Amino acid sequence: MRKRVVLLLAILLIFALFFISKSNLVGPGIDAPVFVKSLIYSEDMDVNLNYIAPRGFDKSVEKVQIQNAPKGIDCVVYGEEKEPKGKYTIGTVNIGVNCDYWSDETGIGQDLKINEILVTWSDGSQTTESIGRITVAGRNMQDNSYMNITGHDGIKKATYTLTKDTEITGIAYPYKDEVLSLFSNITINQIPLGDISKSSSVKLKKNEQCILEYQVNDESESQYGNIRIRGFLMGNSSKSEEKIASFIWDKKFDFNEAGDYLKKQSL
Repeated sequence: MRKRVVLLLAILLIFALFFISKSNLVGPGIDAPVFVKSLIYSEDMDVNLNYIAPRGFDKSVEKVQIQNAPKGIDCVVYGEEKEPKGKYTIGTVNIGVNCDYWSDETGIGQDLKINEILVTWSDGSQTTESIGRITVAGRNMQDNSYMNITGHDGIKKATYTLTKDTEITGIAYPYKDEVLSLFSNITINQIPLGDISKSSSVKLKKNEQCILEYQVNDESESQYGNIRIRGFLMGNSSKSEEKIASFIWDKKFDFNEAGDYLKKQSL
């Protein structure tokens, strides 16, 4: 009887280990932090950066400097959190971009592109880190109407109620190739995005809902772990095409997939 119990416990342990994220068990070993690459286009001047470090990593980020930043722009570190995951430690660093000439009307004036940062660690050491493609939009987009986003099981819906009769002509967003590898089955009111254009618009009346629906590709081979891209619903409400409302393509880094992410970076 005792042997049966021991055997049963061994089997249960094997199953438990199997269902623990494989990425954290079989991911590559590292001896220094690896920053997760982000793909961001937004007017938001606060950014969360993630890094993957060896288990037990005891340094913290003291300072962040933007490489080749224009005069009058610098960074402040608001805080940092760490979480152990399998064989790794995941760090989350919240930084803010300071701009001496920011205004409510014009934002920071021109797009600020951040690809690399100089990190000063708590022990005084410094490293240059590639963090992907982050753009703080130069113009202030706060006055745009926002689409309400909901979702479940990898399907997201962005909904907007029209304030006037409108011909929807499509959507506009940056980083087109990367976005199309991360999101698929994009439709507007159940019409495939590829079938919608200026000459083949979706005609909607005032108070009708426009529903942008898309699927998040969790199995994408993208090098980016964090995605936050502001896009725009486009339409003809008079004679010219204009931005009707804005929405966010959004995908957050899954801490449980740290090992898989590192393997993608080494390909």
